[in-house]
Amino acid sequence: MSDAIDVAEAPAVPARPTPREPGLHFNVPEAEYHSGPEVSVSKLKRLAVAPAKVLVPQKETEALAAGTLRHMALLQPHLLEATYFVTDLERISAREKATQAEIERAGGRELVKRAEWEAALRLRDAVHTHPTLRDMLAPEGLACEASFYWIDAVTGLRCRGRADALRLDWGVAIDLKTTEDASPAGFARAVANYKWHWQNAFYAQGLTATWQDPQAFFFVAVEKEPPFLPAIYELDQRAVDLGRRDVAAQLEIWARCERAGIWPGYDERPVRLDLPGWAYAQAGEYA
Repeated sequence: MSDAIDVAEAPAVPARPTPREPGLHFNVPEAEYHSGPEVSVSKLKRLAVAPAKVLVPQKETEALAAGTLRHMALLQPHLLEATYFVTDLERISAREKATQAEIERAGGRELVKRAEWEAALRLRDAVHTHPTLRDMLAPEGLACEASFYWIDAVTGLRCRGRADALRLDWGVAIDLKTTEDASPAGFARAVANYKWHWQNAFYAQGLTATWQDPQAFFFVAVEKEPPFLPAIYELDQRAVDLGRRDVAAQLEIWARCERAGIWPGYDERPVRLDLPGWAYAQAGEYA
């Protein structure tokens, strides 16, 4: 008996997504953007932990879904009713009959729990009554969810970014962050922890290549809990320069992995592990 596989019976291999042409693109569907093969800043953050992590696509979590709702409430509130259907279900599960009934009623719109919906609307109202943000987020001259694709001049890697908003008439980029603490000290910690200075540097590089050198890159930080206090930040040049150096280093690592076809995980050798300093302090032991 032959061990050959009949080509007609062989399982189809999923097609690799085709890279977008370099440039600034509007109206790119979110799912299409996130499925693209290009290097993104979120992939660089995973690469920094272990290169093997970039080979596994990220799954959407409830937190990411809630973030998408809040972004739309702040930047494109006119699309809310056509995009979401508010449900009073305490649990949304496609395997349950109650959810199936709500999906039927939704008519193609995404289900959202009432508490999440109302929180997003309160957040929207708090931001749009802020005098500076009311002007910054005014619809005229504001391009939301602008995707940009470019080729890194040093490594030749195809890269992509997606700005929450571009203020075309001001020449500035805007990135919205919902956060626990929007105070200067609290948001500075979040920028460092989540490497948002990488995002600033990476996006500025892409926008310069595809649009213009942004006059400013503003982070709009909004607290997740009432009274939903907002604040506007522009990173110090020292922080942006650090982000630029870190991003360049990660792009070089990506290029080396791609050339070698090797995406390593953690160290293969035994590693001596110590507890973090706070654990000793908590136990009453101090250096």
